[in-house]
Amino acid sequence: MPKEYFDLENYKGRHFHVDNFEPFWVQAIAWERIDGSWDVMIYDIESKEEFNILSVQSHII
Repeated sequence: MPKEYFDLENYKGRHFHVDNFEPFWVQAIAWERIDGSWDVMIYDIESKEEFNILSVQSHII
């Protein structure tokens, strides 16, 4: 993915923070892009199992 994808000029100010997503602890931020789509950036995924659960539940595969 090109570095320019994450340039601040591609985002609006609207965002929200995600904490304590069940069934395990995770922190993330979702930020609205200029085109109306959202990027969710997840911090500190501790295992492949956690990644797989998030991928299936959030449709990010």
